[in-house]
Parts: sequence; structure tokens; C-alpha cells
Amino acid sequence: MAKDDEKVLKMLAALADKWIVLEDKKVPLIKRGQVMNFIIMLIIMLGVIFLAYDGKIDGSAATGLIGAVIGYVFGSLYQKERK
Repeated sequence: MAKDDEKVLKMLAALADKWIVLEDKKVPLIKRGQVMNFIIMLIIMLGVIFLAYDGKIDGSAATGLIGAVIGYVFGSLYQKERK
């Protein structure tokens, strides 16, 4: 049991070291915003997939919602590319 605890502590120490390095580099605010957008999109997609799998919404509704999310993502990428 003690060996497992040591492994966990070493893993947490490595994560803390990475966090310190990231804080020293001062990750740009845009990058953080992109990560937040990705997390929100992922939550929406998983929710739609779960609702379709559970039978709360039908397949065509799930396809439409997933298509809307994909269209939003590619539409925003296209706008950023044009500017």
C-alpha cells in the first residue's frame, strides 16, 4: 500500500511542477479561451449523444444538433482565417 501512495505522490509532484512551468510562461488568454470553448463544446456534444442514446431525442434531432455545433466551430474558424 505504501508503494501505491508513493506513486501517487510522485505523480502529483510532477503535475505540480508542470503547473508551475505553465504559470511561469503565462499562457495567453486566447489559448485559455480556446480551451474553455472546447470544453463547452465537448459537454454539449456528450449531452446530445447521451440524450440520443437514452432515447430522449430521435436520431435526426441529434444529427441536427451535432451538425449545428460543427457548423458553429467551422464558421468561427473561417471568420478568424479571413480577418
